[in-house]
Amino acid sequence: MIKKQNDIFKLDTKNTSYIFRVMNTGHLEQLYYGAFVSDNDGYDALYEKSEVEYANSVLYCKDSGVVSLEQLCLEISGVGRGDFREAAVDLTLDDGSYVTDFVFNSYKIYDGKREINGLPSSFGDCTTLEIQLEDTVIDAKLTLFYHVFEACDIITRHMTVTAGGKTLTLTRAMSAMMDFPRGNFKLMTLCGTWADEMQKNEIELKRGVFCNDSKLGVSSNQHNPFMLLSDKNASEKSGDCYGFNLVYSGNHCEMAEVSAQNRTRVLLGINPFHFSHRLNSGESFETPEAVMTFSSCGSEGVSHAFHKFIREHIVRGAWAKKQRPVLVNSWEANYFDFDEEKLVAQAKAAAALGAELYVLDDGWFGKRNDDKSSLGDWFVNLEKLPNGLDGLQRRFAEIPIKLGLWIEPEMVSVDSELYKLHPDWAAAVRGRHFTMGRNQLLLDITRGEVRDYIVDVITNALKTSRASYIKWDMNRNIAEVFSLCEEHNSDFYHRYTLGFYDLMRRITGAFPDVLFEGCSAGGNRFDLGVLCYMPQIWLSDNTDAHRRAALQQNASMCYPQSVMGAHVSACPCHQTGRTTSLETRFAVACSGVLGYELDVASLDNAQREAVSQQIRFYKENANLLQFGTIYPLSFEEFDGAQGWIIVAPNKEKAIVMLYQSTFVANRRSLVMRLEGLAKDKKYRFESIDKRETHTATGDLLCRAGVRLNQRVMLENGEEKVRVMGDYSALLYEITQMQP
Repeated sequence: MIKKQNDIFKLDTKNTSYIFRVMNTGHLEQLYYGAFVSDNDGYDALYEKSEVEYANSVLYCKDSGVVSLEQLCLEISGVGRGDFREAAVDLTLDDGSYVTDFVFNSYKIYDGKREINGLPSSFGDCTTLEIQLEDTVIDAKLTLFYHVFEACDIITRHMTVTAGGKTLTLTRAMSAMMDFPRGNFKLMTLCGTWADEMQKNEIELKRGVFCNDSKLGVSSNQHNPFMLLSDKNASEKSGDCYGFNLVYSGNHCEMAEVSAQNRTRVLLGINPFHFSHRLNSGESFETPEAVMTFSSCGSEGVSHAFHKFIREHIVRGAWAKKQRPVLVNSWEANYFDFDEEKLVAQAKAAAALGAELYVLDDGWFGKRNDDKSSLGDWFVNLEKLPNGLDGLQRRFAEIPIKLGLWIEPEMVSVDSELYKLHPDWAAAVRGRHFTMGRNQLLLDITRGEVRDYIVDVITNALKTSRASYIKWDMNRNIAEVFSLCEEHNSDFYHRYTLGFYDLMRRITGAFPDVLFEGCSAGGNRFDLGVLCYMPQIWLSDNTDAHRRAALQQNASMCYPQSVMGAHVSACPCHQTGRTTSLETRFAVACSGVLGYELDVASLDNAQREAVSQQIRFYKENANLLQFGTIYPLSFEEFDGAQGWIIVAPNKEKAIVMLYQSTFVANRRSLVMRLEGLAKDKKYRFESIDKRETHTATGDLLCRAGVRLNQRVMLENGEEKVRVMGDYSALLYEITQMQP
């Protein structure tokens, strides 16, 4: 709900309020963002009080009293009018001047929202506030958009800059700015690298600027766009927390600045790094959509708000709320070494185990026998598949099992037919040697003819194969940023991202029933922009259950389990060399969108029976596991334990995953507190190995917890013990009992 009362704007969700006002100078003063407050006439209690000029402050205007923009909490800020903090907008005119002063002109409130030109954004029921600011000196307009998703406790923001009669060059255009009147915050971001994504990075904010950003050309595994700002004493379960994210897949920037006056400014949007966008008279630039939420119940409240918002207002299409199939991926079983008979044998074994989809990963096209050739040549390798993709699909239909394919459409190999025909399509600086990433170059998808080629060849491959699933990969970062279309070079990174969105829109739009999974060397492009087109993303190439448990739990700070691809892979793990049991690998992987990445045709009888039971269990509980509400577990003693509980919407069933990193001898029983259960209902709590069973009410399980059976390292014949060694996991089922 959005209301205007005199000069006050108040944006309310179910549990939060966001309040700002129009000052007599025309600037927008941020007054409050936090827990819901009722409407009242006392908003002046929140105004910044300023009667005495400080010695070195810069006053905005002699006719406006003692107003220094640096002393205010603002909704938007430019450059050159006395606010010396990081700006939301920075531009230059042809005469070299750069001062901006955007002040209030008009507003509109309406139901629904429009799409952002060229960019993905949220959808669905919401209320919109549109505020137009203007700078009459440079004849430019700045339009702020606020979209209120009441039930999700989410507000999204973006802005549009429009040139009037003068040409201007944008060098910074952030999507949202948020000022807080205090500075005692801590900040958490999700950082990492290949195979070690989504690691928590927690700091205490001090005076100065902290920047969480990507310069890789993608949202990056190094710094995810999600950011959590919280009170110093906040925890998972309590305290004030603010969550921020960006619907964008390119270079992003999230800044938190604590000023000399101990105020905190948060900015998020397109990274200003090598960004320069020229606007001629009448032209506009639209920024990506920023997403923000507030919780007074700790970071868990932020997580649940984002999960609900992503499921209901980001992920869309036929697969948005549809149970995802269990797949078997060929990569770790075969790498590039396969032929049609080998694939058919593995597909038959997969179907016998209960899998619904077999994914043919890298190596099916061109002359692709290693990673040194053929990207861009999206025609079938007839030496491996003499009957083509259509012939393979016909054999799969007889099994029956569905066929999926791996593609990497944004890339080109120097050793390829495409590169021989169009070397100018590679994004590289002529006269310099190429930088290579995984032996490949980047196609210049800022150019329309390059995108048209990609759409044509990928469309043909999908039609020929009748694939029901596509894994869309990108295995290198952008180094050279140069296009033969010279006007694209000043903001190449952003134009590349727009080209990526155009490709996804056209290809996913042409095949609405195909399940698309995003991937970029694992989680190098795990963001809300991709999720607007593809309902799930491969979280990490690291499939080691020990590392995955942490990766998945950290990612769930923002992203729901329904968007995380998670596989039971070969052992010893191909990324870490660690060996974990089949049961442990499944327990961790089943808390995402389940797949297997090993040679299922070579499993022994015991392994086949185990995998068959796992897939059966997952299918029976897939809606709960994929779309239930997830809570992190808490323990009286940590002792190397972690895990989560996923609860059905009706609270009639839940599944717990308990993970133990190392075994410590002679420790007392572990007390595990649950969450999300109906307090007045009785539940049966049982491990899936049937060794441990308890019955208790929901309030007892959540408030007092359950004291688990004695833990032992090895099987010793006792029936009432919990067998958990190093790097092991165990699943529990919780079922509501009938009165």
